[in-house]
Amino acid sequence: MTNYISRFLLYLEAERNCSHHTLINYNIDLREFCEGIGNKSIETIDYLDIRKFLSSLKAKQYSKSSISRKLACVRSFFKFLNRENIISSNPAVSVSTPKRERKLPLFLDQTEVVNLLEAPTGDSEAERRDKAIMELLYSSGIRVSELQDI
Repeated sequence: MTNYISRFLLYLEAERNCSHHTLINYNIDLREFCEGIGNKSIETIDYLDIRKFLSSLKAKQYSKSSISRKLACVRSFFKFLNRENIISSNPAVSVSTPKRERKLPLFLDQTEVVNLLEAPTGDSEAERRDKAIMELLYSSGIRVSELQDI
């Protein structure tokens, strides 16, 4: 298996022009995958082995984004092996990606909003503009990027 990993990393470096960091991370991920599946030969690995590997990552409390990244690495590896005719079919194709965690956005409490709206205190043109921007952001709920496009 080590030989196949080396060939894959060489392919990523030479043909795909991947960054040094990508190569390091893919090497780590694939070695971890090899440890997770044990002494199985590359031809006998199936989707259940990959799912078991992902399950072990979840048991180790890896985040969903880390698990997804490792799965993407394993998928690329098996796609390469299949394209090079080392394996007859890609076992990673049927493995679904874990759903990403959706984090709630951070928000201001009432005191912070009041302080923010009262911050521009002067009567210059720039301070009136700043106050109007703050009130528009607060009252409409639009994003700063949307306000920039106006």
